[in-house]
Amino acid sequence: MCRTLDEPAAHGRRFELCGPQAYTLADLVRLAAAAAGHPRPVLPLPDALARLQALAFEFLPGPTLLSRDNLDSLRVDSIASRQPYVPDPLLGIGPEPLEPRAREWLAPRH
Repeated sequence: MCRTLDEPAAHGRRFELCGPQAYTLADLVRLAAAAAGHPRPVLPLPDALARLQALAFEFLPGPTLLSRDNLDSLRVDSIASRQPYVPDPLLGIGPEPLEPRAREWLAPRH
């Protein structure tokens, strides 16, 4: 992004930064757990139970871990507006797969 600061053609522009693959939340949880060396099962909840859980979490003390608003936002895909995604040449970078980076960021360090 630093490259765009001195580039007049970038001023006032919005850049979408996306990888080459779309993931579900369950995919990301499995990927992060495996990369961290702690694979865990991901058990889907029926919508009614998920909403009940989110409602209960909203009343717990401390930061809200999950809200009904969060659940609603999970129903909307967070992907690039253009499919297939084409990176902006002004940035000089392209999409990279998440898997190799996840292992690098989350792997246990001994």
